Amino acid sequence: TNLYGNVWFEHGDLILKSQRAVWYQSAEQVVLTGGVEVKDSTRTLNAERVVYYQKTGKAVATGEVKLLEREDKVLITGNRGEYDKEKKYAVFTENPKLVADPEKGDSSLTVTAQRMEYYKDQEIGIAQDSVIIQKNKLHATCAKATWYNKEDVIILSGLPKAKQDQDEVAGDSMQLHLSENRLERIEVTGRAKASQKLFDSTSARFNESFLTSQKVVFYLKDEKVREVLAVNQATSLYIPSSTDTLDLTKNETSGDTIQIFIDSSQVERVLVKGGAQGRYFFVPQERKTDTLAREDTVYYSAASIDYDVNKDIISLEGGSTLRLGNLSLKSAAI
Repeated sequence: TNLYGNVWFEHGDLILKSQRAVWYQSAEQVVLTGGVEVKDSTRTLNAERVVYYQKTGKAVATGEVKLLEREDKVLITGNRGEYDKEKKYAVFTENPKLVADPEKGDSSLTVTAQRMEYYKDQEIGIAQDSVIIQKNKLHATCAKATWYNKEDVIILSGLPKAKQDQDEVAGDSMQLHLSENRLERIEVTGRAKASQKLFDSTSARFNESFLTSQKVVFYLKDEKVREVLAVNQATSLYIPSSTDTLDLTKNETSGDTIQIFIDSSQVERVLVKGGAQGRYFFVPQERKTDTLAREDTVYYSAASIDYDVNKDIISLEGGSTLRLGNLSLKSAAI
């Protein structure tokens, strides 16, 4: 049966609309073309062409495909998509894109990949191959991403990397935790590496921080990093900015855990616990007139180390030792 012009089908709670339709009654199959819309109580599918299988409730769509899950607030687009009504499962290929909370506009979470799957009942989306995730200033890449809509968590695997402003992080696996459409935590596990460049308005340069450990957690407020926690074999290198290279200092620390506290894009405090040790590099005042001046190094260790960046003071607590050249100190606290 051939139908033309404002075609309308009903099948159960499903409504199918198009400009043209061919109904193969014996095969229980309908081919719709031209401005196709397939709609039920919770979702709407739009495309240029849709093949609908009445027996299974499966729809295969091609050409500017859009699937809107209204209850879940999820929009998936692509050039080809399949939807199984009984299994409540969708798979998109050919430039698929998932947008969470599309009404949020530029602040929406978007995911692109070579293949996209969505499981309606579990509210789980799986993106595979050349995955790119964007959320405001966050840009993340990986081989596979699994999005748990109910829990507001995205798990990245396959060389995951993420960048936000001047902050970069990478590792074996990564979790992005969201709350009320805001990124509030990034967890990286396995060979975690992080770097930060924090702009210093007084010197008009960047303070630099480098961190490695088996696990790194970024805590964000208003989608800006406020605290960084590194756990298990943690090492940190902090290089404050300076307009004069002879004033440049570096502080390198390691321990079981390292916490970095940040305010107004400035590192304020570095707290190291568990087998803490470090090195502080600086050029002594009497050598600063020499452009080829050699650095001195302070070696220190303690149960815990507290580095107050603003005051440029390092406090050692518990079994503390310090060595500078021929000078050595040992005390409960230094």
